[in-house]
Amino acid sequence: MINKHFFEIALVLLASSTLSSLELKLVLFQQRRVSRESFKLSNHLQTSSVEQCLQHRKNFLLPPKAVSPDQHGKGYALTILHETLQQIFNLFGTSISLGGKSDEEVPY
Repeated sequence: MINKHFFEIALVLLASSTLSSLELKLVLFQQRRVSRESFKLSNHLQTSSVEQCLQHRKNFLLPPKAVSPDQHGKGYALTILHETLQQIFNLFGTSISLGGKSDEEVPY
């Protein structure tokens, strides 16, 4: 009885190991392809976002009067903080795309 089904069991094991080996190779191939595409996209985004940010760079240094040792009081410090935050919000409020690409070009 064991000899009767031994050939069938061996054939099933051989076929399943072959199929799993092919599936593993396919998964590894797809993983390498996706990794290459991700690396290319990452390199493009890094260079484009840096160049784009340099064009819109703002100087957020405090005015020399604010750094001077003589104190102007709490109200003056709040005014400087308000102005600095206002400049930051204005910078981020501009309608620019930091990615440099539209949503249609990014593969899902």
